Amino acid sequence: MTRSHPQDETTCTLVKRFCDHIFWLKQMHYIYHELFDDGTWSLMEQTAHAFFLDLNNILADYFLIEVAKLTDPATSFGGKRDNFTVANLIETVDWPSDCLQEIKKLNETVLSFRKYIEPARNRLLAHYDKTTVLSGDPLGGFPEGEDQKLLEVLEQMCNVLHKAVFGGILGDMVPYHSGDVSYFKKALRMAVAFEKLLADSKGDDLIRLRRLLEDVDSGRAFKDMGAN
Repeated sequence: MTRSHPQDETTCTLVKRFCDHIFWLKQMHYIYHELFDDGTWSLMEQTAHAFFLDLNNILADYFLIEVAKLTDPATSFGGKRDNFTVANLIETVDWPSDCLQEIKKLNETVLSFRKYIEPARNRLLAHYDKTTVLSGDPLGGFPEGEDQKLLEVLEQMCNVLHKAVFGGILGDMVPYHSGDVSYFKKALRMAVAFEKLLADSKGDDLIRLRRLLEDVDSGRAFKDMGAN
């Protein structure tokens, strides 16, 4: 297996892509918990309960398979093909000894999480095992808080790698931003309130609210908001 220097262009690209991927993983985790925490679940039930149940399953499965892929072996097909994994990142770069020691230590936590999800990865997510599918047994569960611990360790790993390659840490990965899932939750709350107001309105108030709905359907409401 060819080993590159930390400042090689290949290593720079590899670390950047790895950090980008961890940020995406953290952002997806944030979306999941913002949508499905206890305080938001009542909104799900009042709006599109079946849809959000499906979305819950999709996001949970996606998170597990993304973590599984990152924690897969360094190579596949008998060493003929490199994998984009933590193990490959460790093995294919000639890291300074102190950096390598820190990365390996952090990776112990990463691999400890993999043991919880590996059965799901092998029997349901990356491959359908017939016996497992027919049994309906749930796989991929892990103790509460282990997912957050995993993400914190992966973020620490990004900072260690980024410092070794670019001379400074990447910094905190902040997953929330303008227009994200928190804005969606606000829109859901307003929709529930509007539906209640619509149901309780009569006469001119009812006509005005129905016209507003027509404006939303046609897109005129958004144009008016932009004009203001």
